[in-house]
Amino acid sequence: MNKLLVISLALFGLSACDGHDHSEHAHSKEEHMQMMKDKKSQESEVKSESQKYICPMHPHIEGEKGDTCPICNMYLTPQETNSEPEMMHDNHQNHDGHSMNNSKAEPSLAANLSKQRAQNVNIKTTDVLFGEIKQEYTAFAKVVSQSKAAVVISMRDNGWVEEVANFEEFDQVKKDGLLFEFYSPEIKSAQIDYIISLQQSSKSQIESAKVRLRNLGVQEKAIQELTKDKKVTHTTKFYAPISGYIKKINIQQGQSLKQGEIAMLIQPTEELWLNAFIYKDKIDLVKNSKLELIREQGKAQLQSILPELDQATQNYIVRLKLTETNLQNGDFLDVKFTSEPKQGLVIPKSSILNDSGHQYVFVKNEKSFNAQMIKTAEYDNKNIIVTSGLKENDKIVVNGQFLIDSEAKLQSSFGSMSGHQH
Repeated sequence: MNKLLVISLALFGLSACDGHDHSEHAHSKEEHMQMMKDKKSQESEVKSESQKYICPMHPHIEGEKGDTCPICNMYLTPQETNSEPEMMHDNHQNHDGHSMNNSKAEPSLAANLSKQRAQNVNIKTTDVLFGEIKQEYTAFAKVVSQSKAAVVISMRDNGWVEEVANFEEFDQVKKDGLLFEFYSPEIKSAQIDYIISLQQSSKSQIESAKVRLRNLGVQEKAIQELTKDKKVTHTTKFYAPISGYIKKINIQQGQSLKQGEIAMLIQPTEELWLNAFIYKDKIDLVKNSKLELIREQGKAQLQSILPELDQATQNYIVRLKLTETNLQNGDFLDVKFTSEPKQGLVIPKSSILNDSGHQYVFVKNEKSFNAQMIKTAEYDNKNIIVTSGLKENDKIVVNGQFLIDSEAKLQSSFGSMSGHQH
């Protein structure tokens, strides 16, 4: 009986222990399942938190989906996680395939922008094409006159004024225009001697008779008419020796004149010039350029460059001969100088960025925008010729290049910081 009791108690204890183990095993399985769910939830939260949203215009502004940029009010967009900046190496190849050592002055920059972001910030490119450049320079100019002394018409023999042309003082006259006719017995005698010498065909006598006429004040035009007609005239004609205006009239019809008395004064027409004020750096351009008067009629031709430099304005004065114009002394105008065309690879001047005296542009490649050093030559108001650094049909940025430059420098700084982390 006692033995049976002991066996019963032992079986009961084993049964209790076995039930306890199964309960603990079921409880442990439920905890494991809950832990797996919590881990997945945490991983999902971490993944959600790892997706950053940034401003397309201001990439340093970060936030969550649906947020807006406090600077430009644009909606934040997902930041691309696989777009690490593709930096140019210190030793990279240029467009000609030659290795170029990267110096401090040479920008080794590249920026990666998604297609959507490039559209958002209005990035525009243009092709590098072969073309020509005409340099133009517009200068301020003033009309100045160069006056000459009046021409005196005086008598070299006594006589009388027979006819006077219908002129008044300050009337305009043209060269070789008839002024008056004068009678002198001595001049008439000299005419006769000259015609006789012409008939005898003696060169020495002809020259001697012609000198006598000149000494009596007979003009060359009157001598030519006498040589042609071979007829003695009662009076001798006097003509205007130059073009200009009558400054003074001292004669009238029938008046007697004595040797040495002044009959008329003829004032030459003023010669008009342009004094163009040219900045010292433009002198070489001006020397080999075509001239054009802006908004004025007339023609101008370069005559000389005065050697003195105005220290205050850094200008030289260029003298231009002015013709066929209605401009007057003291007028002001603009003069345009245009050079002969130069040919080469042409890009917009606005596409160029400067760094420490060096010039560069951003060239669009398949996945990035890369900074490219260039050298330039002639330029006009909009475009410039590139002598090295680019080739025909390269695509360069013409709008948004400053944003790309900032983005490239920002990506470069991030890349440098991550490179120093160990």
